[in-house]
Amino acid sequence: MAILRESNADTLPVYEGNSFIANISYEDLIDFLNQLDNGKNIYFHKLNFDLGTVLIKTRDKKLKPKKISTILVRVAVIAFTILGFAWFSFNNNKIEWPAAFRNETKVVNSKSIVPGSNKATLTLANGETISLSGSQTGIVINGSNITYSDGTRIEAGNEHNSSTSQFNDLKLSTPSGGQYQATLADGTKVWLNAKSSLKFNLSFANSAQRKVELNGEAYFEVTKNARQPFIVIASKQQTEVLGTHFNISSYADERGIKTTLSEGSIKVSSLAVQPNQHDNGVILKPGQQSTFIVDKPIEIDQIDADDAIAWKDGKFAFRKEPLESIMRKLARWYDVEIVYQDPEISKQILGGSFTRSEEISSVLTTLELTGDVHFKIQGKKVVVAK
Repeated sequence: MAILRESNADTLPVYEGNSFIANISYEDLIDFLNQLDNGKNIYFHKLNFDLGTVLIKTRDKKLKPKKISTILVRVAVIAFTILGFAWFSFNNNKIEWPAAFRNETKVVNSKSIVPGSNKATLTLANGETISLSGSQTGIVINGSNITYSDGTRIEAGNEHNSSTSQFNDLKLSTPSGGQYQATLADGTKVWLNAKSSLKFNLSFANSAQRKVELNGEAYFEVTKNARQPFIVIASKQQTEVLGTHFNISSYADERGIKTTLSEGSIKVSSLAVQPNQHDNGVILKPGQQSTFIVDKPIEIDQIDADDAIAWKDGKFAFRKEPLESIMRKLARWYDVEIVYQDPEISKQILGGSFTRSEEISSVLTTLELTGDVHFKIQGKKVVVAK
């Protein structure tokens, strides 16, 4: 993401990381912002932007004559030579700011809703469920033992349930507002997103394949083993790998199953074919995302894989995404219910990035500045209105 750094000069330098891209004048920036949908939204022309939106977050300060006022602005936009704005500061006390810069929108917040955290349960073969520690980040399969990431052993509730056989068929589950990690017996690392579950065995030693079952979303870093393919079953989709990094999102309330490859190569195929048919599947290359819908050809799109796996690194990355899709992701992470006063609102296309550690009110306040949308928090419910 580009950074427009603080400067006292007439022009402001734009950087991508540490690389200089271009200068933009203060006046040009204001002209740019003033023509965005008549000042109602921070848009220039939706088709010209990769992110499709400019996000702005202001810090309240009174303007004083002949005094410097700093306004922190958070911008995510890609247009022409400017690859994007993040946080930037600049000085001036005479400019008439566009309406979108004024702190005129505010999320109606009746109660603070905190972000998700490390929460999960481990279900054993006999049905016993163990609540995992929220102070730990994940579990590790180590021989016949299951430990937390720091080496602390996880014991079954009853002594007779602690035998190895009870751990042969395991299920790691996260609730809404939860996340957890698992290192499987072969060294494969799995990051489990909110409202998801992963079924797996204690050991893959006596199997021709390393097979797991996913419901929800997970990111995999698979240990290479050419003699023992790693198979992920997600509903009616099968993903086969030898060793690679990829993400699968298979939530029931989303449009199809999305599989994104960040490294290596994977094969995605259907399990829903008729007995007299054969599905050869599709091979994904890094940076590609497949969309699987039963009874339809698998679609392949070229995307920024970092956006699809941003959640693993504690971020939200929304790129030209319908509001309805954005709100579903927020609902799973913050464990809230979303209610639309008008279903048409959900079709708005927005974008931007946030950290998952932010309170939902902060995220919603920023989203309000990207389009004709307003939010009201009522307990564990978020009402979306124009």
